[in-house]
Amino acid sequence: MPKDSLQFNPGLVGVIATKSSISNVDGKNGILSYRGYDIEDLSNSSSFEEVSYLLLYADIPTKKQLDKFKKDIWDRQKLDDVLLGLMKVLPKNSHPMTVLQICCSAIATLNNKQSKEEQAINIIAKMGTIVSSWQNIRNDKSPILPQHNKSYAENFLHMMTAKKPNKDMIKIMDVCLILHAEHTINASTLSALVATSTLANLPSVIAGAIGTLAGELHGGANQKVMQMLKTISAVENVESWVAQQLKNKKVIWGMGHREYSTKDPRAVILERMLKEKIDTLDKKYSKMLAIALEIELQSAKFLNHKKVYANVDFYSGIVYSISGIDSDQYTAIFAIARATGWISHFFEQIEENKIFRPTQIYVGEGSRKYKTPI
Repeated sequence: MPKDSLQFNPGLVGVIATKSSISNVDGKNGILSYRGYDIEDLSNSSSFEEVSYLLLYADIPTKKQLDKFKKDIWDRQKLDDVLLGLMKVLPKNSHPMTVLQICCSAIATLNNKQSKEEQAINIIAKMGTIVSSWQNIRNDKSPILPQHNKSYAENFLHMMTAKKPNKDMIKIMDVCLILHAEHTINASTLSALVATSTLANLPSVIAGAIGTLAGELHGGANQKVMQMLKTISAVENVESWVAQQLKNKKVIWGMGHREYSTKDPRAVILERMLKEKIDTLDKKYSKMLAIALEIELQSAKFLNHKKVYANVDFYSGIVYSISGIDSDQYTAIFAIARATGWISHFFEQIEENKIFRPTQIYVGEGSRKYKTPI
């Protein structure tokens, strides 16, 4: 096709880059599905491990298959001394996403004779342990070892906080991991697809996706939401704050999603879970939730006619805060969950691979003659 007949779409809006059977978004009706299963059903009845298997292998596992998959994860969750040693020499103020990216790249130097499937399970297993180990190492504490026969969510919460999590928090964290596991072709998944198309190794593909997710317009938005809630500080400040933000054409973090013209179904699920627990929450967190609910209410007056509604980041930060997790770790938790989606796309891409090579519209100078500077 001649270049002068091509259309430039900033941000690749509306450009179909691939075919996929992994997940689907019905943005008009607010429906997200994994392999045909509604996210509402999965969050109610499944587990992160089961959903990971579903995304990777395209079907719900039998009990025998799930038990084996869980054991494969447990057997690989403990970190090699090389990864722990690497973390111990990094500056203590290193951002968790930077550390996660470094360690994921380093995995490529370990067990490099593994099959792609073994690498995939190894990465999924170790993501949570890397994030929790860094939390301890940067605070001059020893990493907490994962325990066999504990769910991924329970192990992660225990390793992060050194406390035994209660059943409610385990369930909420498990749901958060499910909700963040996959979401069609977003920026980080596209990054993973492009890297995969070059036949890069799987750890490098995931490291690249982590770097993309780290941006505040993608995975970093939930941390911005928490900063916003702290800035507003009280329910009675919300109305004037929202009006002023919009008057000044500034962002209300956690509002709007390119794929949805209604409320993000993941935000609906998290909001409901938080409301169900509001009476049991510490006063600080119930106040935080009240501010968030009022922001959503006030934002609706100005934004709903534009089809701008709350997205998953709007409530996920509150969940992590209640869990006792530092705010700079929120995007790393997103990455732990999304790794399963990235890996699923990795396998799908290599089945019918063609290297990504888009074109451009050149807007620079015309032909110029070089002259030696005087």
